[in-house]
Amino acid sequence: MTESETNPGLPYSTDKLAEGLRKSREFRGITVKDCSKLLGIPNNKLQNYEKGKYLPSLAELEALSYVYSVPLAALFNPGEYPEIFKIPDANQLQQLLQIRKRIISTTLQIAFERKGKSLQEISKIAGLSVAKLKRFLDGEIEIPINDLQRITSGLDLDLNTLMDSESQIGKWQDFQKKKIAFAKLPETTRSFLTEKANWPFVDVVEKMKKLDPNKLESLAESFRELAELSLIERKAKD
Repeated sequence: MTESETNPGLPYSTDKLAEGLRKSREFRGITVKDCSKLLGIPNNKLQNYEKGKYLPSLAELEALSYVYSVPLAALFNPGEYPEIFKIPDANQLQQLLQIRKRIISTTLQIAFERKGKSLQEISKIAGLSVAKLKRFLDGEIEIPINDLQRITSGLDLDLNTLMDSESQIGKWQDFQKKKIAFAKLPETTRSFLTEKANWPFVDVVEKMKKLDPNKLESLAESFRELAELSLIERKAKD
């Protein structure tokens, strides 16, 4: 019988905790020795946690979650969070790199045509030889980011338009940006948004953003009238 069955009120089952601790540490690329040193505990104590011989305290689990940059829930059940521990497939990643290189070089070629710029003009602006610039555009060699910035500047091209937004890497980057933006929100706003009961209000705001300005003004006027009626009723009761 598992601990979750004997203690149904527990929010987390500890059945897979040892696996979660080991997998999280290995995924983070940190040794038992280094992690133990950070927490100020003996090496064999952490090893015993990962073998399932002993269970960590809540404070230790919270600290390990922080060290591994893994949600606490993932420590208890790593199988439910495959996206956290996913290691990219080498073949897919290499294919994606080649595709991205072609997309970037093609986008630059199109920008040259639209701007009517010659290789000579951009080579002067970017401080690159014409031969090297041509090899960049033909996709023969990688474009270092500093050279790419000078080329896009010479073409009046926003570097952000070359950023990946479609592949799994691009979507991952977008998710990280959103996480950072969320972390910068006021604490009260973050608390409001993380409460599931408040999600319908967020949905209403999203729908209101799509309303015609005239309809939105009409709706705002209705709210004002309701507020005034409510105030009148309260005064009448007083």
